[in-house]
Amino acid sequence: MSTSIAPQISEDLTGFCRKGYDMNPKPLRIAVMGAGWFASRRHLPDLMELPDVQVAAACRRDQDALARFCDHFNIPGRFSDYGQMLDATRPDAVVIASPHALHFEQTAECLRRGVHVLVEKPLALKAVDAEQLAALAANRGLTLAVALNPPYWRHCHLLRDWIAEGRIGRLEAVEIVWLNCAAGLFGKEPLPERLPGIVRPTGFRSDPELGGGGHLMDGGQHNISELLWVTGATPSAVSAAMDQLPVDLRASVSISLKNGAIASVTGLADSRLGTRRAHSAYYGSEGTLRLSVAPFRVTLERQGADNVVVDEHEMPVVLSPAADLVRCIRSGAAPLGTAAHAIETTRVIEMAYQSAARQTGSA
Repeated sequence: MSTSIAPQISEDLTGFCRKGYDMNPKPLRIAVMGAGWFASRRHLPDLMELPDVQVAAACRRDQDALARFCDHFNIPGRFSDYGQMLDATRPDAVVIASPHALHFEQTAECLRRGVHVLVEKPLALKAVDAEQLAALAANRGLTLAVALNPPYWRHCHLLRDWIAEGRIGRLEAVEIVWLNCAAGLFGKEPLPERLPGIVRPTGFRSDPELGGGGHLMDGGQHNISELLWVTGATPSAVSAAMDQLPVDLRASVSISLKNGAIASVTGLADSRLGTRRAHSAYYGSEGTLRLSVAPFRVTLERQGADNVVVDEHEMPVVLSPAADLVRCIRSGAAPLGTAAHAIETTRVIEMAYQSAARQTGSA
């Protein structure tokens, strides 16, 4: 198997844990903006497993949901206004998992106050705003990590390593397809009664003012991120077709890359088949890399050679976004989910919406 950076990252964090953060024994105090469904499913469980981390406060306007969230995770500080939370608790870092359109304002305020940030995707709705946040973090010497999935997924590290090593030769084409049944998140059907997480999802994704778009702006972020992060390629042109605007449920994005390769990214949020259907294929001049899903599996195909198949559990462990945030604050290292990568992802998605609007005459 190829050498990955993931084992070293894991060893770095383990070393800090074993030493009890000797360089800085004071526990990190972390606050949460957007104490909702996704934060309760991912970031809070991850934070609870980390040593010398205290989740000091959480913020949400819905007081009943906030109480359920904080009671479950034993969080003492409870606020409906994030400015008051920052004033009262003065956290070292903040996890932002609020509706998409609020990320820019909330991230900027935290950075201006000298607070490290882990923000859910998207970093911002527009690339120019994402660039402003990246510059603000750099000028203040603060960690700004973005929780796009691919930099934190084992299989994406393996794909990235093997493409960089030339296992498939020169990249020629990419195909990424993800089909989900998630129409309930966009207000198109009732949500199931039983869902993972401590609190239920809100309907912000169906509101273009809060969601900033539709499925492409939401789950589609990860697909565009995969293309850019795994290949390291730079887009030169973007076009897109969508079923409707401003809140799309189906989108197909065509991307020309500066190295001459072409890529297609297709996503559906309203597939009638409940099972997720997804795959990725990276076609090169000397072979093909295929990613299958549920479970994740990477297959390397080369003419005249046996296929090489690696399952997810055989790949090196990669830190969660929350653990990566702590690693970066303690060590001064750069996050896996960088602002620079989030900017490029945002730029492609922004161009895709502009293309779809031109085609429908709504630009």
